[in-house]
Amino acid sequence: MKFGDIPVIEAVGAILAHSLRVGDDTFRKGRSLSESDVKALSAAGFSSVIGVRLESGDLDENSAAARVAQSIGDDSVSLSTARTGRCNINATAAGLVMLNGEGIDDLNLIDEAVTLSTVVPFTPVDAGDLIATVKIISFGVAEESVMQCEAAAREQGPLVRIAP
Repeated sequence: MKFGDIPVIEAVGAILAHSLRVGDDTFRKGRSLSESDVKALSAAGFSSVIGVRLESGDLDENSAAARVAQSIGDDSVSLSTARTGRCNINATAAGLVMLNGEGIDDLNLIDEAVTLSTVVPFTPVDAGDLIATVKIISFGVAEESVMQCEAAAREQGPLVRIAP
């Protein structure tokens, strides 16, 4: 992943690192710039933007968060749609949150760009309650890191589950 100042004329496909006001519109951080976005930025007087370009072997933040989240639980949890690099994990039924603390620590030590955070162990929850979140800290992450997280979670999993 390459982060930095990108000339607007070269910014198609770049991911915005900061939200920008462009005329009457707002381009939110995390937006992948299209050709029409670049034209609008140029027309609004922007000569460059701060952004990210994913490189070969990188995954975007939403794909990475979803993949890691899919590997950490069992059928007692459900996943939200990944947005802004975050995939929430919710209880599918009432019960107590059961965590594999050692497995969570191991996953969190793989790459500083990948984080799994949870509620406190043995928290009583109802169906639909948020119990954990996978967050990709940057706009993308190496697929190799995601694969290591998936393998660690499956090897020690489930890391997060609900006991009825």
